[in-house]
Amino acid sequence: MKRSEFVLFIALLSPIFCALAQDKDEGLKSIDSSNFESKKTRKPFDTQELSDVVVTGQYAPTSSKNATYKITSIDKQEIQKRGVTNLREALDNQLGIDLSQDNVFGSSVSINGISGEGIKVLMNGVPLVGRIDGKLDLSQINLNNVEKIEIVKGPLSVLYGSDALGGVINIITKKQTDKWDVYAKGFYESVGQYNVSVGGGFQRKNAFFLIDASRNFFDGFSVTDTSRKKEWRPKEQYFANTKFGYDKTNFKIWAELAFFRELMIDRGNLRPGTTYAFDTHFLTYRPGATLGLNYTIDNTMQFDMTIGYSGFIRNVNSYKKEMTTLQESIRPSELQDTTVFHNINARPVFQKTFKKASIKMLNGLELNHTWTSQNRIEGTNKNIGDYAAYSSFKYYGVKGLEIQPAFRALYNTKFKFAVVPSFNIKYDFPKHVIVRASYGMGYRAPSLKELYLNFKDSNHDINGNPSLKPETSHHADFSVDLNHTINKHKISFTNTWNYNYVYNKIDLAIQNVNVFPTAYQYFNIKNYTAFTGQHEIDYRFKRFYIGGGIIYSYNMVNIETEKSGLWSIDATGKIGYLIPEAEIDVDIWYKYTGPKLLYALNSSIQTGVRQSYHQLNISASRSFWKKRIAISVGGKNLLNVNNVRAENLSGIGHNFSANSTQVNWGRTFFASLTFKFSK
Repeated sequence: MKRSEFVLFIALLSPIFCALAQDKDEGLKSIDSSNFESKKTRKPFDTQELSDVVVTGQYAPTSSKNATYKITSIDKQEIQKRGVTNLREALDNQLGIDLSQDNVFGSSVSINGISGEGIKVLMNGVPLVGRIDGKLDLSQINLNNVEKIEIVKGPLSVLYGSDALGGVINIITKKQTDKWDVYAKGFYESVGQYNVSVGGGFQRKNAFFLIDASRNFFDGFSVTDTSRKKEWRPKEQYFANTKFGYDKTNFKIWAELAFFRELMIDRGNLRPGTTYAFDTHFLTYRPGATLGLNYTIDNTMQFDMTIGYSGFIRNVNSYKKEMTTLQESIRPSELQDTTVFHNINARPVFQKTFKKASIKMLNGLELNHTWTSQNRIEGTNKNIGDYAAYSSFKYYGVKGLEIQPAFRALYNTKFKFAVVPSFNIKYDFPKHVIVRASYGMGYRAPSLKELYLNFKDSNHDINGNPSLKPETSHHADFSVDLNHTINKHKISFTNTWNYNYVYNKIDLAIQNVNVFPTAYQYFNIKNYTAFTGQHEIDYRFKRFYIGGGIIYSYNMVNIETEKSGLWSIDATGKIGYLIPEAEIDVDIWYKYTGPKLLYALNSSIQTGVRQSYHQLNISASRSFWKKRIAISVGGKNLLNVNNVRAENLSGIGHNFSANSTQVNWGRTFFASLTFKFSK
């Protein structure tokens, strides 16, 4: 956005905020009555902890303080205030989480040095499929209907199976809490992003129903915009979601249907001496369906069942576009491609509490099967299945102490049997200190892409390897949390150290560096080591909060006798204040991302470094008219980071140019306006 446009943007919004500031009688209201109270009674930061309930990896919903695993939550209030529109943006200020961007494959995530297929992404506990080159495009995951995002760093292979070797991201959709409600939301971002969504629902006796739909449009972005071709490709996305069911005290059954469509266009430059260009259309569909059941018997037994389907269909079509007439004609068939994934997942779980023995027991099955059909895979059609039984026991007979051993016995249709154990211990010292320690073994079978891929185009030459072995890992962590309150002054200090050792790590190795594009194939490298130490502090008092954190990490790749590693430091900061009288909530987020190790495997390890960068976001939000209207405005990436320098990258990684890698699309400003009517 140009300076003049920014000035006009602020000028147009200032009357709105002036009007809102005069609305003193109403006070700050959220679009969700569970988030805010009236101005006289609101305690915006003190009451946040009341809604901090987590479910990922737990026997039952519990507060994050009492959870066996260390869980990070991103709630809907933060999503709304930051102007977040997809999962990539939601994660970009989190410690220990690093994002990467590919022009074709989209955004992907790394947690404490483990990335790609090693991170399991769930929607209400159901795994999402459709990874291209190991990457699940986070920008395709909409957050309009999301209640919260829960992140567990470290392997949860015992509970969630293959792909949970590095961590789990669980996206939890919202529930229907009002008798009835309808809403509409508009969002604008100065990079050329225009989003709109509508929805509503009702609850009648024990039955509930909700539905929402949205359209996101992005105009594309390049640092130097001098042609049709964009570094960040333009795209149009449509989302639709509906959830309905029956909810009684001891019995609940529900179903959810979801649909996603995205059209991304890679517009080519005008061919020299001609009047035409070559364009590529990437058309993606993501259908999904989930059926859930919960039945509780006399408060000591509980049965849960989740059956989910996740699909992914991607059509890649190349066109010749005549610029004088704007007519398009399809190019030769070898430039066209269709990729299809289907996944069925079923998880029956039985829980039993033995009160006299102070033991809780959880036993479950997981049946997971994936099919794929595509031209860029050997044999066109492939499938693979994971079938497992797992068991966990929690002993709580000593006050403050919880001991939880668990194991998983699994069968993979290609790699046969494996057993994965874990052990967790948690102790609450009186009042202020919580100590957690754990060991977990991770397991990940190679994906169908890694085994059979044959992907070649003008920018990529990537090949699978049917001889791959499964990855295994050993993970240990130790954490100490201190929480103290003095006269409404709340301070928390968390410290976590973890160690990951991955054996037979699957990665790309260069086959031929003397051709373009460079040819790669998947191989098992000897091992990969990641160590991190993380420290965070948070202070809250009435209308004010401030917090920050630092994480230092060491990542090392080891192939035979050759090793290469790098230390890195990341840091975050946040500050917020609810302005009296005006009741405007102002929040600032900052993140420093340190240098990151990049490597490629050839006859030896070739290493490079992606240099450090800074991010700064700010927002102001206010709600009024009895919670019916909410507005948020702000700026993202105010330090204007675009592409980050990447040194020594000749031939390292097909996602990188000779001296830089994409991080963000530069400084932008946003505004969102939400209307909600409910009873």
